[in-house]
Order: sequence, then C-alpha cells, then structure tokens
Amino acid sequence: MKGKWFKVPALAFVFMLFFCQTVPASSRMTEAPYATYNVDKWGNAVPSPNGYLPARAVTGFENPRDLFYHAGKNEIYLVGTSGVWVLNEQAEIIRAIQFTLNGEPYAPAGLTGIYVTPGGDLYVCDFDGGAVIKSDSGGRIENIFGAPQSDLITRETNYRPSKIVVDSYGKMYVQAFGVFEGIYCLDADGSFINYYGANHVEMTLGRLALQAWKKIVTQEARRKMENFVPIEYSNLYIDETNFIYATVTTTADVTSGLTAQDIYRANNQQLLRKLNPLGVNVLPKTSMNWFQNAAFTDVTVDGDGVMTMCDAVLGVIYQCDKNGRLMFAFGGIGAQLGLFSRPSAIISVGDVLWVLDESKRSITLFSLTEFGRGVHDAMRLYNEGRYQEDISLWERVLRDDANYMLGYTGLGKAYYQLENYGQSLYYFKLAGDRQGYSDAFSEQSLIFMRGNFGWFFTAALLLALSPLMLKLWRRFRPKPERGGAKKETVLTRCVRELRFCLSCMKNPAAGFDAVKWSGKGSAPLGAAMVGLFFLTAVFNAQLTGFIFNASNPDKFSVVSVFMVTAGGFALVLAANYAVSSLLPSEATFRQLFITLAYSLAPYILCQLAVIAASNLVSAEMGVFLQFISVFGIGWSAVELMMGIFQTHRLGFKLVVANVALTAVGAAAILFFIFLLYSLFQQLYMFFYTIFSELMFRI
Repeated sequence: MKGKWFKVPALAFVFMLFFCQTVPASSRMTEAPYATYNVDKWGNAVPSPNGYLPARAVTGFENPRDLFYHAGKNEIYLVGTSGVWVLNEQAEIIRAIQFTLNGEPYAPAGLTGIYVTPGGDLYVCDFDGGAVIKSDSGGRIENIFGAPQSDLITRETNYRPSKIVVDSYGKMYVQAFGVFEGIYCLDADGSFINYYGANHVEMTLGRLALQAWKKIVTQEARRKMENFVPIEYSNLYIDETNFIYATVTTTADVTSGLTAQDIYRANNQQLLRKLNPLGVNVLPKTSMNWFQNAAFTDVTVDGDGVMTMCDAVLGVIYQCDKNGRLMFAFGGIGAQLGLFSRPSAIISVGDVLWVLDESKRSITLFSLTEFGRGVHDAMRLYNEGRYQEDISLWERVLRDDANYMLGYTGLGKAYYQLENYGQSLYYFKLAGDRQGYSDAFSEQSLIFMRGNFGWFFTAALLLALSPLMLKLWRRFRPKPERGGAKKETVLTRCVRELRFCLSCMKNPAAGFDAVKWSGKGSAPLGAAMVGLFFLTAVFNAQLTGFIFNASNPDKFSVVSVFMVTAGGFALVLAANYAVSSLLPSEATFRQLFITLAYSLAPYILCQLAVIAASNLVSAEMGVFLQFISVFGIGWSAVELMMGIFQTHRLGFKLVVANVALTAVGAAAILFFIFLLYSLFQQLYMFFYTIFSELMFRI
C-alpha cells in the first residue's frame, strides 16, 4: 500500500514536468531580461507575451556605426568608422571591403552610413571627410560627391553626411548633420535638386507672442530664450516603391546645442515619417501615440510594411504595422543579453532582427517567438486576401493574449472584407478603432437604407406635409366653447414658462426686457436648466456615439462633472453679482440667475442634438456635428450678452467690462478656494501629526 501511495505523487510530478515543457515559448516571460508590452485602446501600457527573444549577441567589432541588409545576395554590410565588412546570416565576417581610388588604397576619414543598390554598388557616407563615396561591390571608387552647391542652400554649414538612401532612379537622399531644412535630394551626378521632406515648426499663438517679444528684449536676453527650429532627421530607409521612412531624434548631442526638452517643446512633429515621392508624410498621426520623448536612431521595414524602430533613450525596440499601430515594444538599457547601451541601427534579416549597439560594439540577434510569428502570419494572410484563415489565426493570437488590441483590429478588418459588418463593428469597438468602426458603420447603414427605402421615403413625405396637415387641423378643428377663465395648473404653467424660455432664444432683447420689467421668468425653471446643463455633460460623456466619444469610462467621475458644470455656473453667477456692485447695475440676484440659466438653453439643445446624431452618422459627418456644437456655444454667448445688457441696463462698453471683470472675479474666487483648501489641508496634517505623535507617546 505504501508503494502504491508513493507512485501517485511521483506520477503527478512527472506530469507537471511534462506540462511545463509543453508550455509555448511565447508564454515564458522569464526567458528575456525585459517585459514586452503593448498598449490598450486608451494608450496605457499593458503586459504582452514576448514577440521576440534574444538569440545571441556578436561582439568585437571596431567602432560599428551602421548596418545594411542586401536581400538579393543574403549579405549584411557592417560599417565601421574605418571600413566596411560583409557578414553572412550567421553574423560571421566573410570579407572586408578595401576601397581603392585609381588603383591606390583609399582611406575614408570616418564612415557613418551605407546603402547598397540591387546591382551591388555601394554608397557610403564619409562623415569626417564631408563626402559621399560611390564604389562597386569590390570597393573600387567610381565617384566622390562633395558638398552640394546651390543658391537654395543659404546657410553656411560644414557638410557632414551621416546617412544615405538611393531610389530606383539613382537619386540620392542624404541626411546631413546640423541640417534642419530637410534631406538633401541629389541627382545621380551629385547635383543638388531640393530639400526633401522639409520639417516645419508649428507656430502656435504662444510662439508668435514669443517671437514678437524677442524683437523687444535685449540681444543677451534673446540668446537665452527658446529657439524654434525644425527637427533634424536621424536616419533613413527606402522601400521598393521609393517611399522613404525617416526617423527623428530629440537628443541634445545632434541638435547644435539645443536641449531635448527645447526641441520637443518647440516642435509638435512625429518622430517617424513615411515620405512619399513629394516629401509629404503619409503616416497616420493618430495611431502614433505609443511613445513619448523618444530618440529614434533607425528604422527598418519588411515586405508586409511592418516598421521596427530602435530608441536610443530607453533602449526600447518598437515594432508597428504599416498604419502605425504598435505590435511589440521590448528591450531596455542594461548589460544583459537583449538589453542595450545605445542601439543605433537595426535591420530585418528574414524573421530575425539585428540590432547594432554602438557603445557595446555588438550586434544582438532577436528571433520570433510562436506568439510573434502568429501575429506576423496573420498580417501576411490579410495582405494576401485570405481573410477566413486570417480570422482563425487572429483568434488564436487573442487566446494567448486577450488584451492584444491589434488582434481585435485584425478581426474587424477581416470581417469587413468579408462584408460581415456586424462582427466588424463589434471587433473595431473592442479595439478602439474609430476609423475602422466608421467605415463599417457606413457600409452597414447603406445596406439598411437600401432595404428600408420605402419606409424612409414615407416618413420623409409625412414630415414634409406635416406643416400643411397641422394648418388644416387648426382650421377645421372644433372651436372650444367660450367660458370663464380656467385656473392655471402646474402643467400649463410649466408649458408657459418653457415657451417663454424658447422665446428668449428667438428674441433675447424682448425676452430679457420682460424679465427685467415684467417679472417674467421662473427661478425653478432656471434651476432645472442648470440641472439639465449638468445632465447634458453626463450624456455627452456616456451617450455620445463611439466614433466621436474619446472619453474613458473608467476615469469618468459624476462628482467632477457636477463641479465643473453646476459649480462653474455658481462661480460665474457669484462673480458677476459681485462685479455688478462695482458698476451702475440695476439687476437683482433673481434676474441675474434667470438670465444666466436661460442663456444655457441654446447650448443644451444643440449639444443634445449632437449627442443623438453622433450615434447615427459616420466620421465624415464630424465636421457638421462640430459646427452645431460651436453654433450652440455662440448662440448662448449672444443670448447671455443681450441678457446682461437688458437686465443690468448698461452700455456696450460697460457690458464688455462687466464680462471681463466677471472672468477676473471668477479666477480670483477660484484662487481663494484653492488657497483655503491648501490651508485646511495643512491644518489637518498638522493636527493629525500631533495626534499621531501623542498616541505614539502614550
């Protein structure tokens, strides 16, 4: 019996060992010295199974600066400051390229970048020599292109080419150090064509004011102020269709003395660009929100359009799809395998990523995991039009990671192509993909309209004839018998007050004049309008259509909304009433309360209409919804100004002064509220500390 009971735990132990060995590599998070992460639909980082794992690192290279993969020859070119080496796919050096000029050895001053054409010609950037060297595959130099000359180059700079790509027509695109106007676009003979992909500083109102202030202050103070210059490119990659992918860095060591914080504040530009032949960035801006203050040093793109970047600040490798949606983020700063000191170049050799670390003088090879291969295969199946297989693969990916937002986007796109728009809407909503949801919604709405055209036509006809039918009903309806005056009920009074509120919207001058001299208007209705103002803000956050609703329900607070709406109304009311005592105003508190409350009606009605319509239209109609919202705000502002004019009995200048002083008064009240809050908080902490100390002593 003892032997039998001993076999049970032994068999269980063996089963556990077998189970552990069968766990897929993608789920073993301890195999890498980093935690791979992704982002949810609100932009928050969430853990994710490893998409790549470090396979090995190769060290011992002399001052490595750049990598290039020649797919046709299956060769990897490694650039050092003094030469070029050719590696095979096992990261073994198979030969060194010795440059010769007219049969004599040629020693470049300091190489930093390389591009190899499909035919095998080499273009290398001699950074310290100030030239681009063109040679054949054996290193025989065919041409040396010095600094480009053109009247368009107005700024004197020391020409130091850093990175280069060449398109299928032989045109060279050179990224040079200290050049903020864009990328040098050179003809095949080295002549200057133009600046390509020029960056532009986004001039806001604050920056315009600062520029005007610079003209007033002294020259010494001007030098200490923030400079607004376009961001400099850091690296280039060109695909088979001549689209150029360019990275931007914000590190201080490549920005002519400007700090990273200055550059990031001065420019609201993307750090990754996909430039078409005209130099226009075609990468969606809304999808590139998963990095902050990055310093991208290189980018590589595979045949499916998957982009992989390395960040020199955090040492993180980012991989995203062709639309800029994040797939994986992994790596970091450290000495372990898979971590970096300063990653400077990256290439994709089949399914293996090669990352060059300048500081460590090493190349780290990353292999796809089972999970990562599933993601890549699913994207490849979609590009090949095999949507049903794509659905099965994405479902398997989501079984491994239910928080993988790109999986839900992939399912939504696949179902969209299969014209199953109901399922497509479901998955796009889970992914937070508003544009995809809008496209599917448009198609589903079109199908619904076609299937119910008769009903819509009948409803439209009845709506068009309704004024005529109402007019006929009023004309031929039985006349009520004349009698004595009927007692006004609560319902009829409410209707009368609502009609008066609407009349104030149509004719504010006459309406608020009646509030002033005839005592019209209802304080309870005014309070109801404030309550409806609060409810409208709640409805706006909770009931606005998914396409136009960017609020996070997990962070929604009814108390905060109430403080902003009802509290803001009370703040403006108190400030205006206090300011009115400084001016020759004739308004009572009741009149002022009714005026402010009734002025909210246009905004409330327009906003409720926007909330309802947002659930019935696609993203293309967003501009009309925005117009309605702005129209409602403007209408309320005009009604408020007319109400202040009528109830306070002030001239135009004094009305403007009243509004301006109200804003100042509201700011002052807020300041004192926060001051009192801080004071009471400090008093609470003081007495709490004393109490805690006494309890500890006792």
